[in-house]
Amino acid sequence: MMDRMRWLVLTLLAGCGETALCTREATVAIAVAHSVVADLDPVAGGVQTTVSVATTFAAGDTVTLEVLDDTSTIVATLTAPVDIAGVASFGLVTIPPPLAHLRASASTVCGSATDAVDLDVLAGARCELSLATVPLAIPRYAPLGVLNRQTDLDPAAPGEQALVASVARIGWTVEVRQRSVLGEESVGSFLQSDLTNPYMLTIREGGASLFAVCTHAPFSLTSAAVSVFTDSISPSCSIVAPQPLIVTSAGTLSIGGHSADEDVEGEPAILTVTPAGFAPRDAMATPMMSGQTSGTVAFPAGVTAADITFSTRDHAQNPCTVTGHYTVQ
Repeated sequence: MMDRMRWLVLTLLAGCGETALCTREATVAIAVAHSVVADLDPVAGGVQTTVSVATTFAAGDTVTLEVLDDTSTIVATLTAPVDIAGVASFGLVTIPPPLAHLRASASTVCGSATDAVDLDVLAGARCELSLATVPLAIPRYAPLGVLNRQTDLDPAAPGEQALVASVARIGWTVEVRQRSVLGEESVGSFLQSDLTNPYMLTIREGGASLFAVCTHAPFSLTSAAVSVFTDSISPSCSIVAPQPLIVTSAGTLSIGGHSADEDVEGEPAILTVTPAGFAPRDAMATPMMSGQTSGTVAFPAGVTAADITFSTRDHAQNPCTVTGHYTVQ
């Protein structure tokens, strides 16, 4: 009986390899980069990476590897044998972005051991920026789109209030930066979230390129630039007319409009005269030239007052309109 028990013990110890291995503490250690930045098989679903597990177990023993997603749900269970060096190699393992958990375990008569690691799956991460406020297509500024007072979500606030949309991993910080002839500056940042995208930011006046920097420390990605021209300021305008108005002997009235803004040059203008008691009359204004426009209109006899309206716009199609009430001499 004693000989049979001795044979059984020796047989169990042989399962651990050398008898001396069973005197060691049983360990497993997952050998993998904690930030996975490259997909080793982009054609396959998910992200593929290599995983090795170093152990104190004997060749031929089995190591189990569990792959869990960011909700701690097991999405795959794999097994691999320990080689002569004490390593279990799993080759390409599919891990789910953006956060994966690996749990390795092994158990023999020599003991049991478990190891777990968290992986930031950065491979396949994107950083993209677009304007959710659609710029206007104005030939003068092509190929740049134009944001003007018409597209401004809050015309009372300085600058252009516009919506941007970003594509990044949820939880990453997205900083939107603006680069122009005046230099580069941040125009706002936010945490990427499908619930609050798009985001409203204030964009500086003038031509600029907007781009996003998406960060998940210590990593960051930069988006392609979106170029746009911004002009949310309407030009000034005033009516140029004698006071009181003077009607010539031919029964015509000459009037004019003025703008101090250079970017109205060549833009169309409208001069409208409304004699008291009569319908509006178009004075056929000339296009803006050196900040001026003029026109003439037939004026009915005996009328002593008139309303005059002058309208024009700048190159970004921001309008300017002014109306005045005048007496007639």
